[in-house]
Amino acid sequence: MNPEQKREDLDLPEGTEEEPKENIITYTDEYKDRVVKFFEEMEKEFPEVTGAPDVRNVPEWFQRDEASNFWIAAGENDEVVGTAGLRNCGKGVGYLSRLYVKKELRGKGIGSKLTTERLKFAKEKGYKKVFVATMPDNKKIHEFDVKHGFKRVDSPPTPPSFSFSKGTVFFEMDLEKENK
Repeated sequence: MNPEQKREDLDLPEGTEEEPKENIITYTDEYKDRVVKFFEEMEKEFPEVTGAPDVRNVPEWFQRDEASNFWIAAGENDEVVGTAGLRNCGKGVGYLSRLYVKKELRGKGIGSKLTTERLKFAKEKGYKKVFVATMPDNKKIHEFDVKHGFKRVDSPPTPPSFSFSKGTVFFEMDLEKENK
């Protein structure tokens, strides 16, 4: 809903909001060009993702085993309006990455839907822990992670086979405790 509009101006019943019409779906190669285009837009806003090879080859990075995956939020006309990935780090640990939502759609629940989908998948695959890595100055995503049950930690639960930038902030969720 546009902030200047009132509920009565839109003839919406009390207690309802206009919601985005996105669908959360598992990535397939038919979305490759749209995902790359989406990340080219994200690179303008978040220069730290510039040139990331993983978003240009999703199957190799996010779908190489049954315990890894990549999701997209598909909006009107099948436009990619959000993404999220889960990579298997071994030993029951998963790395949740590439959670991005189109700027004008943030705060409308798309990131939460993508996160819920990843956590459901991680539990189904038997992960013990999952973690996220964020830039130190991205306070909004830190708040988002805490809101979704993550706790800030000093380092990933197990060293992954890849490295992180100096100053990266980590959050993790213990799925074994979540399932009890």
